[in-house]
Formats: sequence, C-alpha cells, structure tokens
Amino acid sequence: MTRFDSILGNDKEIVKSKKLKLILDDEDEILDSISTGMLENNLIKVKLESIEGTLLEGKILEDRTGEKINVSNKGIISANGTFSLTNGDLWGTLSIFIDKVKPITGKLIKGTAKNGTEIVLSFEDKDIKKPSKI
Repeated sequence: MTRFDSILGNDKEIVKSKKLKLILDDEDEILDSISTGMLENNLIKVKLESIEGTLLEGKILEDRTGEKINVSNKGIISANGTFSLTNGDLWGTLSIFIDKVKPITGKLIKGTAKNGTEIVLSFEDKDIKKPSKI
C-alpha cells in the first residue's frame, strides 16, 4: 500500500511558509500596497492568502462576461493570487469575489480599500531577496 508521505515527501522536505499582514488605510490602492509590502520586506514572490475588508472603489474584469465593472463600497468575500516583483514591477493577477446583489467574481484591475482592510501574504525563505555581494 502506498503511503501518503512517500507521495508528498517526508516531514524534512515540508517547507514552512511565513506570513505578512498588511493593514490598509482609507483609499490605499490594493495592488500598490502589495507591491510596497513586498519591496519593504525584500520579497520577490508571494501568495495572497486572504483579504478581509471592503473595496471602496474598484474596477473588475468579470470572469463570466469579460466586461469591466465599476464597483464601490462592496465587501470582499474572498480573493487569491500569486505575485512576483521584478525590478520594482508587480506581476500577477488578483482574483476577487465581492458581495453585491449578484456576487461578482473576476480579476481586480484597480481598487482602493476601506480603512482596516487586511491582506495576508505568504512566502518562503527562498522568496526573500538576498543582498547582492559587490
């Protein structure tokens, strides 16, 4: 019988991720805040674990129809994404699910947060930029 640890790797191979929590103020741009958090902590790659809060103003590319939808003052139900930072440029997509009369799922093009919105990012040691040797 196959053991799960032989498929997934043994305990010594399991990588433990670390978390970074960002707490946003009114009108902080969500994607810019992720980029700034990564820069300030020398991170080159992160995974978005969660967002709790409200999208104050935003534009979303809706998954079902492909149209751009403007939204304001809507609660964020869930979100996910993976981001890389290369030469100060943020690469990645933030998929978001927001509360509305008919909930919307799509890709966040731009958006500002309401005060107290929390973003949790995870990363591994290998995702921390090491200082270059001169």
